[in-house]
Amino acid sequence: MSTEVEVLTGQQQPAIAVRTIVPMDQLDVGALFGAALGRLFPYLGQHGLAPAGAPYARYVEFGPDRADVEIGVPLAEPPPGLPSLAADDEIGAAELPGGELATYLHVGPYPDLGLAYQAIEAWFAESGRKPGGAPWESYVVGPDQVDQDESRLETLVCWPLS
Repeated sequence: MSTEVEVLTGQQQPAIAVRTIVPMDQLDVGALFGAALGRLFPYLGQHGLAPAGAPYARYVEFGPDRADVEIGVPLAEPPPGLPSLAADDEIGAAELPGGELATYLHVGPYPDLGLAYQAIEAWFAESGRKPGGAPWESYVVGPDQVDQDESRLETLVCWPLS
């Protein structure tokens, strides 16, 4: 069995996020992420809210024809007065789920993140456990923290278990 996949128990985490649906052939996660964070962080500042964790991207749907991507920032408390997140590219209140998670800490460049998903999928097959929701990536150590050394990026891939 893979030793790189770890099962953790997560707590529900309120967040603010933007959810966008795009055709797979037009998907540019980096551009989506930059645009979303360029809106989310000013919103946090304007409303006196502080991040309570690393920014994330959750993949509600990923292929073959389209990607439904939620990009968000965890918070300590739900954002007051913000409507629930919808798939309309507007800022909304979201929540990362609690419960058991299959996790994999990927260290290295973003184009290699597929290896983390492959490891978790292999672990599903080996362990007999099943996915229980949309996976997400928390960008624990981002590009602004590594002086352009992509080998030091850290991304925690979390996949809810059923």
